Amino acid sequence: MKRALLGLMTGLVVGCTSAPGTNISELMERQGRVRTAQPPPGDSLIVFVRADEDRAGTQATIYEIADDGDHFVGVSSGSTRLQWAMNPGTHLFMVLGEAADFLRASVAPDKTYYMQVMPRFGFFKARFSFRPVRREELGGPEWMKWQQLELVRCGIDCSSWVRSNVNSIQRHKDEDLRQWLGTKSARISAGLLPEDGW
Repeated sequence: MKRALLGLMTGLVVGCTSAPGTNISELMERQGRVRTAQPPPGDSLIVFVRADEDRAGTQATIYEIADDGDHFVGVSSGSTRLQWAMNPGTHLFMVLGEAADFLRASVAPDKTYYMQVMPRFGFFKARFSFRPVRREELGGPEWMKWQQLELVRCGIDCSSWVRSNVNSIQRHKDEDLRQWLGTKSARISAGLLPEDGW
């Protein structure tokens, strides 16, 4: 699977557009309310869901932290879905607002997984956490509502935005990942499990 390696990315909350009823980042391209794609053969897919309407327009940036360099997944805005294809195995993801939070995902081939992006209060701006969605939740009423959220993907300006923000994201990653790895929740959290796939 071919993905653009963007190096170590960083960034704070990004600007957003003011289209009626939504606050989607200007970095992202709107795909509409289309069905979630199947993962490429042999790969896995994670769908990052932000179900809250969030009229305040807060934005969360999402990254995959990898040994071969970190990858910018995109900007999660209220009432959106964001898809990310990857090789099967164990992956580490970071969500960044005022501070960073992390979650591991162990994924199996040809499966689709869901992870919620959950806003919470911060001191100066919103913070965010991941919530892994379990297999028994898929196919239910809440899951059906998620399929109606607008699908977004990175636009042509994502790479240049990442390059211009690399120092701030690297700082957050270094400081917050060190702290997260030292917490009890990081050691006992199961994250996403292979059997959570659809």
